[in-house]
Amino acid sequence: SIAVLVLYVISFSMGLGPIVGLLTVELAPSSYRGRIVSVAFFVNFVANLFVAQYANLIVEHLYYWPFAGVSLLGIVFNYFALIETKG
Repeated sequence: SIAVLVLYVISFSMGLGPIVGLLTVELAPSSYRGRIVSVAFFVNFVANLFVAQYANLIVEHLYYWPFAGVSLLGIVFNYFALIETKG
């Protein structure tokens, strides 16, 4: 199980892990970038802590519906609110 955990961390670090940092730095205006990035990473850390602490409790009672709902909200937000940064 340790090997699977290591593989998960490696794949997350090469895939979806840095997206929050990259988007935050890319979209924040340079005059407020430091404050915005620090608040964004703090919120990300607190959300990760919440999931790590309560995931088993949530899954036992509500299965995976809350996680699916948050994922769906993220997809909708990304589709309608995230601007294109190419070029």
